[in-house]
Amino acid sequence: MIIFLLLLLLIHANGQDVCLLTDSDELGNNYVPNAPLRKSSLCDNTPSNDRLLLSGRVYDFSKKCGNGIPNVTLEVWQANYNGLYSTNENDWTCRGVFITDKYGNYNFSTILPGRESDGLGGYRPANIHFKITANGFHELVTQLYFYGDMFLSPNDTCQTCNSSSPTLVIELESIEDFKTAEGYWEIFLNPIQSITSTTTQATLSNLIPNIIQHIIEPAIQGAIDKVQPIVDDAKPIIKEVGGDIQTINNFFKRFG
Repeated sequence: MIIFLLLLLLIHANGQDVCLLTDSDELGNNYVPNAPLRKSSLCDNTPSNDRLLLSGRVYDFSKKCGNGIPNVTLEVWQANYNGLYSTNENDWTCRGVFITDKYGNYNFSTILPGRESDGLGGYRPANIHFKITANGFHELVTQLYFYGDMFLSPNDTCQTCNSSSPTLVIELESIEDFKTAEGYWEIFLNPIQSITSTTTQATLSNLIPNIIQHIIEPAIQGAIDKVQPIVDDAKPIIKEVGGDIQTINNFFKRFG
């Protein structure tokens, strides 16, 4: 365990990338199963809607954040420009399924979703819902948010939602014109056999400083304290070239 923690410290010290498991979020009341498979577009765009080009990659968290996962199923649904969801079971507007390529990449076009009203004067931040499944990985239900939205937590009317998570909020960049935005979102999934979890990450982060202070530093100091007398005793022997053999033997018998 200590060796594992020391390796984590070395990785951090060497400046290697550190990735975080993508946080989960509320499923919400507007999920409808069996949405159609789509190739490239989630919502139809009209001149009055702000277009969003969203792309990213789904990674295996246990592989040093570097292995994309092929054939991941992303069920995606969102509100329209007015903050409303399709409610007719045969209406798949702004609902669909996308599959990652062999490198774990995905991309699709949609519109920036409108904010959802709680009916009491409050709003949820603009968000896109995801239900992500892949063989050998824990299912992830979550939501994607956008930096700069004034209704992100703590102003989010959904008190159990996770709009404060840095793993769920991305920046958007305007391209082409003021009505087109582009965003990139990396998703990190947890393998079913992996013992790593968000809780474990937090626990390790808290443990490392304590282990350094209470275990590693005292162990180093203890080793120094034990070696110092040996060094002090050895100095006259090293200094006296051709010294008394019996003196040297007596010195080493202390440690024999």
